[in-house]
Amino acid sequence: MGEINSSIAFMIILASFGAGYWIVSKLFTKSAATTDEHKNSHAEQKYHSHEHANENRTEPPGQEDPAFTAKNIDYYSKLLALNGNHTVENIRRQYREQLSKYHPDKVSHLGHEFQQIAEQKTREIIEAYQFFQRKYNIN
Repeated sequence: MGEINSSIAFMIILASFGAGYWIVSKLFTKSAATTDEHKNSHAEQKYHSHEHANENRTEPPGQEDPAFTAKNIDYYSKLLALNGNHTVENIRRQYREQLSKYHPDKVSHLGHEFQQIAEQKTREIIEAYQFFQRKYNIN
């Protein structure tokens, strides 16, 4: 009764490693998401520190800001992968998703060139989000 078959012992060890791997991967995924949220909030705070400069800007009646042309909207929509769905929730979700996908820290192991490309893409994504913040008055 007290003996354990070697195949049962192997299965117990294998299950232990699998469960440990799963737990560790969940912990690191959660901490990475928390880190990305912190970085996103930092980028948003940086933008909000400059938003008061344009607070009193008004356009003449009947005249729209030339920055909000269809060409700009299409360009920034493609950067954030909005696919025509310009709700505030979707803009925020796509911004965070695209930023986490192209963040320079994710490609730091690939070399300096890839990190520079990722930095440029990140700047473009932040610019697109700031565009939609101005257009839809997103805080």
